[in-house]
Amino acid sequence: MKMRIVWVILLLLIISPKSNAINIDSLLAILPTQKDTSEIITLNELSLAYIYEDIEKGEYYAHSAIKKAHEIGYKKGEIKGLIRLGIVNDIKTHFDSAIACYDLAAKLCIEINEIKGLASCYNNKAMIYSNKGWSEKAIELYIESLKQFEKIDDKLGQGNALNNISVLYNNLYKNKEGLQYAYKARDLFQSINHLSGLGAALNNMALSFTTIKKDSAIIYYKKAIAIKEKLNDLYGLGITYDNLGLELGKENRYEESLYYLDKALAIKKNFDDQYGIAYVHMHKASTYRLIGDKDKQLDNLLTAYKIANNISNLRLLRVITNNLSLYYHDIKNWEKAYEYLIKNNQYSDSLQTSENHNKIAEIEATYELEKKNLIIENKEFELKVAEAKVIQSRTQIIFLIVLLISILILVIFIWIILKQRQKNKSIKENIERLKAQEKAIIDAENKERTRFAKDLHDGAGQLLSAVKMNLNALPEKSEKINQIGDKLNLAIKEISFHNQIT
Repeated sequence: MKMRIVWVILLLLIISPKSNAINIDSLLAILPTQKDTSEIITLNELSLAYIYEDIEKGEYYAHSAIKKAHEIGYKKGEIKGLIRLGIVNDIKTHFDSAIACYDLAAKLCIEINEIKGLASCYNNKAMIYSNKGWSEKAIELYIESLKQFEKIDDKLGQGNALNNISVLYNNLYKNKEGLQYAYKARDLFQSINHLSGLGAALNNMALSFTTIKKDSAIIYYKKAIAIKEKLNDLYGLGITYDNLGLELGKENRYEESLYYLDKALAIKKNFDDQYGIAYVHMHKASTYRLIGDKDKQLDNLLTAYKIANNISNLRLLRVITNNLSLYYHDIKNWEKAYEYLIKNNQYSDSLQTSENHNKIAEIEATYELEKKNLIIENKEFELKVAEAKVIQSRTQIIFLIVLLISILILVIFIWIILKQRQKNKSIKENIERLKAQEKAIIDAENKERTRFAKDLHDGAGQLLSAVKMNLNALPEKSEKINQIGDKLNLAIKEISFHNQIT
């Protein structure tokens, strides 16, 4: 019976009040009008809405969401789709496929730092390992899920993880440890006023007390019932009524025991929960055994046995045949007692073989998954190497381009410098040539002036001297002649002075 509680906790984690209120018709109506991320969100919501009503449709919409999200690179949408698909495979008991979905989702969560999604992946994987009996691995994953929820202060997620750990410890008959985690879950749910989670925590506390303090177990079952009745949580009520009825029977409170067991039976029939119906009949048989009503004890055991055969549940068949063997032993019908003991051994052997087969299949599936993951990792490594080579080639090309541009700039710079030097040299040569020309002109002018002065001195000076001598040779000299002589002297001096300067 305790294994059924695991699924209740799964429902609490997966189906929030918000998702229960989803209107499938309205989602289907708006789906054709949506594109890209909004379309993927709606596909995921439809998948979640259909999972517990029409699982094939739930699977279809999960696949659609994953495909479209992958096409546009919307990783959050792809993560949700993979988690939904994992739940579908889990319900279908395709556990290796479910784990593969959760692993892929977890990988994407790590890539984009989606902590809440990662915590959900760990939690859902833990449920699979718990149901398969791999308790140590399940606890490890539950604790990791709890750590992730604590990182983002998600109290609802923390409470669900704590409840799940409590369930697992109770299933391992480590009720004290289970009680500690149930207390923590209760306190968290009370702090956020989450009644559904609180009801589950109280139920787990009651389970823990069944081997610690039975009267406390009954008290907490009734507290859980009060909350679940307030929420109209019929499925949860069916489980808690059944558990309470069983405990009341052990306390010799037979009338109350049968009252709650009948209420549980009515709810489970309403849900067509054949597994749960068989368990309630077994619990009623236990109460009738304590009362001493052998006929009703046998009727309930045979009813449970028939249901277990119809659903081919080896675990149920093993428990019921053991109870039938004890019944016939009590009434001293040794032949029937031996008959059901043999059947019990057969079912035990079949169950062991089935579990071994499942473990082998799980190991093979894990090996295949690891091999696929290794192939994927190798391909990813090869892709990264190829990308690194491409980047390296691009870097080399860019380096060569930069180098060529640098060389070209350097050549242009040198050419400009050489051109400027050549220009400066040409200017300098022109200046030198002009200076030489100017000097030649000046020298020619000086030479001409010297020649002119010499000619003037030799020609005009001598002529003036001759005139002066003729004037001086005149016998009579007038004033006028003297003035002319003075002027001649002045002209001769001017010519001599000018000749000295040049």
